[in-house]
Amino acid sequence: MEGVQANGGAIQLTKTVLCDVCGTSTTETGHGVLQAQWRDGECEGLRLCKACFSYAMATLRREHEVRHLFDEGEQ
Repeated sequence: MEGVQANGGAIQLTKTVLCDVCGTSTTETGHGVLQAQWRDGECEGLRLCKACFSYAMATLRREHEVRHLFDEGEQ
């Protein structure tokens, strides 16, 4: 945790979170989470910085487009 002094001498605490992919540090409110909870009770998750989260989303969207490229009807 890091402390940042705000106006009036109050201290605002922020929690630093490391991206599980690239290791970039980001604040607790400035990261995304990719998470799964399987039927057998197993849980998995990744904490991601904005760049890695955006890359994961773009990659998954592109994969969806490729898999449904020749589907008929609306997507």
